[in-house]
Amino acid sequence: MGSCCHAYHARSGRGSRRAARSEGATAFEKALLAIGEAEPGRQAEVARLRALWAAFQSNPAELSWGDNLSPQAAVRLFLFCGANGLDPASSDVFMLGNRPYVSLDGRLKMAHRSGDFDGFVDDRPMTEEERKTYRVAPDQHGWVARVKRKGCQYAFLGTGTAGPNDRNPVAKQFPLDLAQKRAREGALKLAFPADVSVPYIVDA
Repeated sequence: MGSCCHAYHARSGRGSRRAARSEGATAFEKALLAIGEAEPGRQAEVARLRALWAAFQSNPAELSWGDNLSPQAAVRLFLFCGANGLDPASSDVFMLGNRPYVSLDGRLKMAHRSGDFDGFVDDRPMTEEERKTYRVAPDQHGWVARVKRKGCQYAFLGTGTAGPNDRNPVAKQFPLDLAQKRAREGALKLAFPADVSVPYIVDA
């Protein structure tokens, strides 16, 4: 009896996953049609999105968290990656609250690909004066990063802090590294913002 129940639940689980993928595929096609109708000039992007989605559908385990994505969240992820030239199977993006966010790796990729990235003109711990300005607690690490973009007069500023009371568990072991990462991400985000104009016609 136990083995029969186990087999039934296994079949039921596979059926649910197939249904979810089918639902995701339908939503994805609707999103692609919306893009094509709104902006016919984005056909190359639509083709790239289809290729990304097909690869994911054939092997969702390629994403370590792929099986845990809702159909709507998967659509949102792939539309976002396609619009920004990011790889959903790499460290370019991460999902938080069913929404895609660009990691530091992804932002560096976008910056280099733009051809306008002129490097970090500042990348260092905060001075005592800066700690006072940004009200950094004594037990926190503070970091400052400035990114230069070609054609822009001023550098883009990013600041980051991390300490023992941070909710991110990484801060407990590597607070200085996390403060640096946050400052770099902030500066790159200002200098090379992600394209979020892709129409998300489904809610996750």
